[in-house]
Amino acid sequence: MARLANLFVIFCMTVVAISIGVVVRLQFGFSIAESFTVILSVLALFLAIHLYSVRRRDSEEMMDRAEEVEQRNDLALEDIRNLEKRLSALEAEVRQTGSGKDIEPVIAEVEVLGTIIKQVAETIADFEKRLTARERAAVMPVSAAPHPANDGTVDGEPSQGMDSVLFDPDPMEADHDPKLLEKVRKSIEASKVDLYLQPIVTLPQRKTRFYEALTRLRIDDGEVMLPTDYLPLAEKAGVMPLLDNLLLLRSVQIVRRLTTRNKEAGIFCNISPTSLADTDFFNEFIEFMEANRSLSSHLVFEFSQRTVRAMGPVEFESLQALVDLGYRLSIDQIRDLRMDLGNLASRGFRFAKISADRLLSGSMDLGGDIHVEDLSSLMSRNGIELIVDQIEAESQVVELLDYNVLHAQGFLFSPPRPVRADVFQGYASKPDGKRRAAG
Repeated sequence: MARLANLFVIFCMTVVAISIGVVVRLQFGFSIAESFTVILSVLALFLAIHLYSVRRRDSEEMMDRAEEVEQRNDLALEDIRNLEKRLSALEAEVRQTGSGKDIEPVIAEVEVLGTIIKQVAETIADFEKRLTARERAAVMPVSAAPHPANDGTVDGEPSQGMDSVLFDPDPMEADHDPKLLEKVRKSIEASKVDLYLQPIVTLPQRKTRFYEALTRLRIDDGEVMLPTDYLPLAEKAGVMPLLDNLLLLRSVQIVRRLTTRNKEAGIFCNISPTSLADTDFFNEFIEFMEANRSLSSHLVFEFSQRTVRAMGPVEFESLQALVDLGYRLSIDQIRDLRMDLGNLASRGFRFAKISADRLLSGSMDLGGDIHVEDLSSLMSRNGIELIVDQIEAESQVVELLDYNVLHAQGFLFSPPRPVRADVFQGYASKPDGKRRAAG
């Protein structure tokens, strides 16, 4: 039907063009060749106008369909969330009334399946990590030393969790020197942790909007250890909650100092998944964050993509308690784009970080159905701000601007810088409890 309509319009335009040619020939005495030229010119003009109108109409129809699909998708997601709430309420009601004995075996089996799926996800992530390490080893000369900012860390600094060591063997499987392990434990218990800040800037203005809190550890012999060295030891020594507690306390102190000069300043603070599962730590953690609820818009808690994928109901419930207090979450060290952005946004994630090399490298397989050119816009539509880190060259900034990236982090803008000791004097009180940070 549309084709017939187009043919009819073209026929009408041809008739009109011929009529104009005849009128011009009769009125002005043009030759047949000149009249024919006029007819072709008028017909070409009509065809161009018709083609433009058809394309514009098709574009508007496509946009309407896209909006309709997006609205239906939003309605479907809302229905799914409502169904989840109803199922949770039903399960709670069944457990309270004690009438769920018949379905308890089913619930137990579902929980077992959830545990198995979680273990499979961890195994796949570990396999990907080891495969990437082998690929890098195959292409990197033995004598080549990796740049500090490209060794699998965030600008040379891993996140506070264990998942920061992306390309090394599993630190928990490595053999550790007992003496060094004890030194790390004592140093953390003695609060010999130095805090560094690295800015997160806006593009293209390069104005500092946030900071990421990073750490160094001083041990007894005066040596300074990077997170890649001491985090596996701290995890093995069981002092990660203590380290996270200290990082949290100092982040609150810095935020209070920063907000006296800049009301929009904020800090990204990494929390270990081990701490989330520690009941003693987390109870004190929530109490402390509730007491400092006025800072909720200035503190962002960050977790790696691998950590988020390995989280279970307990961890997500802990995160929900933070979100309910007004705090925001960030997912970093993104290795692929197989993510449900709507689900992440519903859980309180408002930021996402990916390295510049991983985003800009044409040979890097990010997976998923998301095109990297559309990543920033797609995240923005889901209420998530994209931050690209590990930026070291101006050429990377130029490419990122083409991708509509608005926030960036890296050595190009500033390396991590230490925080002066006087900043920590007299600002925040320590959370009470047996796991609180010393001095």
